[in-house]
Amino acid sequence: MEFVGQSFADRGLTLPTSARAFIPLLLPLVLIAGQSVLALTLPAGHIVNTAMQFLGWPVVALALGVLFAFRNATKEQSGDRTSTWVENALRVSAMMLMVTGLGGSLSQILRQTPAVDMIAQGMATTGLPSIFLPFVIGVVGNMITGSATVGVITAASITAPMMPTLGLSPEATMLAGSCGSVIIKYVNSSYFWVCTSLTRMPLRSALISIGGVTFVNGISAMAITFVLWSLGVI
Repeated sequence: MEFVGQSFADRGLTLPTSARAFIPLLLPLVLIAGQSVLALTLPAGHIVNTAMQFLGWPVVALALGVLFAFRNATKEQSGDRTSTWVENALRVSAMMLMVTGLGGSLSQILRQTPAVDMIAQGMATTGLPSIFLPFVIGVVGNMITGSATVGVITAASITAPMMPTLGLSPEATMLAGSCGSVIIKYVNSSYFWVCTSLTRMPLRSALISIGGVTFVNGISAMAITFVLWSLGVI
């Protein structure tokens, strides 16, 4: 959908105050971060720590953010429109939940099969450093589906059981998979079309510029990750 430059005020809608607008975004972050900090600074049985373990649980924290977001809906936006918001949100999140769940299942299945050793041995025969395995898997997953989420979860799921064999740390594996998952965004990526529509960029120019920029980003990030891994930092 093309950006038409029309604000909420132009459409006759009332904007919430700055505090009410930022609370749905900041509240989950504060609760999740606060839970982690208090877990390190307070005794395990402390009442505040116990309460924050519940409130800082991502499911609860994000649910509270959603509730506060609903408070910003005006009378004109209540009823059928908010139901449409929920329906659209569930459609988007359902895919993320399925990808995450299937990725975890794939990881557990691989742990119980000889595939882990076979893939690790195949990687060793190529002569390439093992850190490039999650990178390549991330690239393939991203380019086939157009989703960075699918790319990085696929890379993590397949590589996680092989980390001890490949000599990779969780940090190195995640960073390498992430580098591969953000490389070369093109026509099957929603990010590509968002950038194209908002900037009104011709398709040919978008393929060169957005595809080129994301390619350089992925390669540069992977080069830095490889250096950090080689130095033993990660």
